Amino acid sequence: MKRALRSIAWALLLVLLVATGLHFRPQIQQGFATSARIAGAMQRLLQARSDVLAGHDSMRAGLAARLAEARGASLETLRQRRDALLASREAELAARRPEWRRRAALLTGDGVGADLTRELRLEAIDLELRHVDALIARLESDARREARLRALQAAERLAWERVKSEHRTFCPEGKVPWYDFTFTRQRIADCAAYAEARRAYAEALAQPPPPLPPSPDLEALLLPVMAPLEGAIARLQRELDEDAWARHAGGIGAQLPAAALWLLSAVAVSVGVIVGVRAFFYFVVAPWVSRRRPVLLLPSARSPPADPPGRISAVSQAVVVSPGEELLIHVRYLQSADMNARMRTRWLLSWRFPLSSLASGLVALTRIRTDAPRTFVVSATGSDAISEIGAIVLADGEAMVLQPRCLVGVLQASGRPMRITRHWRLGTLNAWLTLQLRFLVFHGPATLLVKGGRGVRLEHADRGRAVNQSATLGFGANVAYSQVRTETFFPYLAGRQALYNDRFVASDGVCLYEETTGYGRDKGPAGRQLEGLLDALLKILGL
Repeated sequence: MKRALRSIAWALLLVLLVATGLHFRPQIQQGFATSARIAGAMQRLLQARSDVLAGHDSMRAGLAARLAEARGASLETLRQRRDALLASREAELAARRPEWRRRAALLTGDGVGADLTRELRLEAIDLELRHVDALIARLESDARREARLRALQAAERLAWERVKSEHRTFCPEGKVPWYDFTFTRQRIADCAAYAEARRAYAEALAQPPPPLPPSPDLEALLLPVMAPLEGAIARLQRELDEDAWARHAGGIGAQLPAAALWLLSAVAVSVGVIVGVRAFFYFVVAPWVSRRRPVLLLPSARSPPADPPGRISAVSQAVVVSPGEELLIHVRYLQSADMNARMRTRWLLSWRFPLSSLASGLVALTRIRTDAPRTFVVSATGSDAISEIGAIVLADGEAMVLQPRCLVGVLQASGRPMRITRHWRLGTLNAWLTLQLRFLVFHGPATLLVKGGRGVRLEHADRGRAVNQSATLGFGANVAYSQVRTETFFPYLAGRQALYNDRFVASDGVCLYEETTGYGRDKGPAGRQLEGLLDALLKILGL
């Protein structure tokens, strides 16, 4: 019932998860598509920005060297450089994509790096071209100033030569007649012309030459190129922030590598810890436990005979109830009954052990008594159909340790109920290491009806016998009981084999075990090496 309810709960949870996923599937798909589109475009734009910045660094170094070289070049060299720059500019403009395609590329990031690199080259060409034009204008202005100075100097010399020539012609002895007013006026005019020419030359010479154009700001070269790219990146980020599904999908996608790394690390650490702990228990603890002194409960008791040893179970058992006897049986294991029998309810197997009876399921039993020998068929049915039923006859003086979970019925005398004793072994190390602190011993005379998966086997322990710990159902009370390490490490490491096998040794003792373990009940943690608190508690109590 518990397993069915758990299966139903898991099924409902799975259906709820699937329905939720189907409901949000379009939004999730759109979110992942948007996130993938934005992430792809953002990655391409960021790569384009990185490429442009790298190209700008190398381009700026080359441009600075060319500008420094141009400041000392001749006018003819600068004119040739301007012609080369104009040709390069025309070639870049010819290879430039149309404006609408460049704008569209900013939405997807396709080809943005090449477009921006070309724009950067155009900006560099325009800046160098403006600087070369300014240098050419300065050199041409210098040439005009030099030509004007030469012309003014020539005019000054000519005026001076005229003054000297006239003086030699009219005054051979160096004296000017007082009555020659014509000569005097001509001399005054020539001297005035000479003075004017000298003043004009001095003023032209005093004017400073035009300064060199300032060096351009190479850092500003990047601003007009990067502005559209930065705007596109900001727009994509706003789009991602406004779309909640895309934002969460992008966040999940960004965290997946870290989560996968964390998961792999956790798995590696867990596997390492598990392997280390299991290796320590297998190679250190288990051999030491195997050498401990065994548990011997009742050395003077006798075990039931195993004649012949081997399988003692069948799909069903015919139990004969005689007068003076009573059969206590689980009602679901009672397949057929004689109609003349008296049947009553027995609430507990033993009122001395109420908690043990409740924990092992020996409650609400059917008590059967008869006035004449009657036959009843006991069989495993329903969810426990794979189990088989075996009968163990305990004579007076015989006793057997048994796990009550395998007990389905007891045939005993009406006036002499079967005696059950408990034996604690708190001072035994083996008991603590295996959490088997209490043992329940069933004393004869009685017949025990036990169940086991695929069958029940009763074997002699005279030469020692090792049994899978989870398959053990019981053993004779005079048997030395201990644990021995399982033979191979890798099945234990993989969790397919328990660390210990039960070991039974006695000259006239027996051990009881089932052929298939764990069917018809949940495998608790104690059944898989202390994997559950409840099963561990039941094991402590010998149940």
